[in-house]
Amino acid sequence: MTDNIMLKKSGFSLDHSDLADMPDISGVNADHDTRYLKLDQTTPQSIINGIPLLPVITPTLDYQMIYKKYVDDKDQDIIDTYLVDHPHQDVTTTASPTFADGYFNGNIRVPSTTFAEKYGIIYKGTVPFIHDFSYGLNAGEITPVGKNTFVGVDAGNFTMGSTATTTNHGSYNTAMGGSSLYNNTTGYSNNAMGYASLYSNTTGHNNNAMGYASLYNNTTGTYNNAMGAQSLRFNTTGTNNNASGASSLRYNTTGSYNNAMGAQSLRFNTTGYNNNAMGVSSLYSNTTGYNNNAMGVSSLRYNTTGSYNNAMGYASLYNNTTGTYNNASGAYSLYDLEDGSNNTGVGYNTGRGITYGSGNTILGASVNGLDTGLTNNIILANGTGAIKAQHDGTNWSLTGNVDLGANDLNTTGSVKGVHKTADGTNAVADGNYVMGIGATTNGTITIKDGLITSVTEAVD
Repeated sequence: MTDNIMLKKSGFSLDHSDLADMPDISGVNADHDTRYLKLDQTTPQSIINGIPLLPVITPTLDYQMIYKKYVDDKDQDIIDTYLVDHPHQDVTTTASPTFADGYFNGNIRVPSTTFAEKYGIIYKGTVPFIHDFSYGLNAGEITPVGKNTFVGVDAGNFTMGSTATTTNHGSYNTAMGGSSLYNNTTGYSNNAMGYASLYSNTTGHNNNAMGYASLYNNTTGTYNNAMGAQSLRFNTTGTNNNASGASSLRYNTTGSYNNAMGAQSLRFNTTGYNNNAMGVSSLYSNTTGYNNNAMGVSSLRYNTTGSYNNAMGYASLYNNTTGTYNNASGAYSLYDLEDGSNNTGVGYNTGRGITYGSGNTILGASVNGLDTGLTNNIILANGTGAIKAQHDGTNWSLTGNVDLGANDLNTTGSVKGVHKTADGTNAVADGNYVMGIGATTNGTITIKDGLITSVTEAVD
């Protein structure tokens, strides 16, 4: 005799009818309700290919099944198992019991899982593995919509929705991964994929977490997106954050409106907000700084509390910590700056040497060796780092010629145009000339051999 297996809400039931006596199944309607194996039967029922088989017994001992496949004369698979009774047979010493997967040819219908009726659950051992829990009517006379899906050992729980005050509370959640959304209470419209993702979430909603321990500590934070292992792991109440890459925004707690793209980007941000980091380790050390933009690997890497900084290029503003209102464009631009503010550096590896200076504008690549405290300078350089013009806050220093055009002195004596006439002769004699408009003067200009050699601003 052969034992046939069926499933029900309390475990396995076994039918000891002989398969040789199994009725003809060729006429069973594929759409008929009896083609489903039902797990919500009050009376245990065994169904094979839509045919109820009797008698049925419910086992009270632990069983293992030794699998053997049976095919009837219509080449349809039928479940065929031999029973091993643990208390009477030690399978570890029994000669050659061969264990394999069983087959079921048909569909399985399970009931929805609620707090009152915890049925329709698939277990791994004694731990829930797959279910669609929805609380049902709670003490506040609210019945959550449900529509939840939980796949994974201990994913979700069987209490969410107990304190729901609206029907969407504790609903529309999807969790895939062990212990994902484990502590959810009234949170809704959350998606968690990965072991322990959104583990601590209670009332947070509209969050998406993908990756091991992503958004692990989130409790009430909303509208966060985390993709990558441990991304936004320590976020608790922060909202509207986007993290893509392993450990991106990992230590963020309450900071909001941050965007991090790249592994370790904005890793140590805690309460900083409105930051944008794109590139591995960009804004890596930022903690409370806000309104920063970093684009490029390791850009603004050591910024901690500095705000309103913009860095574009590999390792740009790399060492800035507390400086504010700095702008760097180009790999290694303003690399050495630490706490200076209101600096602008444009060009590859430019502005090197300045650490605490402020108010500088440097245009041109490879301007190196500048004073650590350089302040309020304007520097124009070529592509090799040669400085062609520099204003030190008082005077301009020029390298080369300056051609102003083809005009003579105006009536006030200020230099309005250039020093050459149409035939190429000097239009202005060598000497110092007052600059100004009308009665107002603002400095002098020195001309020698028809060339402007220096410009001096007037001191108030």
